[in-house]
Amino acid sequence: MEYNTNCPSGTKKVVGIDVAKDELVGSLVNGLQCLRWSNSSGGIKKLIKRLLRSKVELVVLECTGRHERALVAALRYAEIPVHLAHAKSVRNFAKVLRQNAKSDPIDAEVLRLYGIKMTPEPTPDTPSEVKELQDLIARRED
Repeated sequence: MEYNTNCPSGTKKVVGIDVAKDELVGSLVNGLQCLRWSNSSGGIKKLIKRLLRSKVELVVLECTGRHERALVAALRYAEIPVHLAHAKSVRNFAKVLRQNAKSDPIDAEVLRLYGIKMTPEPTPDTPSEVKELQDLIARRED
């Protein structure tokens, strides 16, 4: 990547996570370490333990439909702030960085940098009634 990944002192510890159906790819605090976990209850538990040990202050991930729900619920349960970024905003941010290549580790790093540079607020939890309606709509569309 052609940009400086050094964080100024005082910057939050941010992790970017690229979410897929079967895998979670994380760009950790220093941006030099990319780790993978399965997108399952066991993988999510290992990821949460790692984030708690690292004292992460914000996790940034994109909305992927339904694949991120278990992770978001686990992050909130562990009281780790999470920001659900809109894919279009992150893509535009990547263009500013002149980052055209696309892979899971690159996407995770772009999400991490988005969290550092754009300083997004944690996304509030969706009310249970809205989640139910979203599930019904998704089921109908299937």
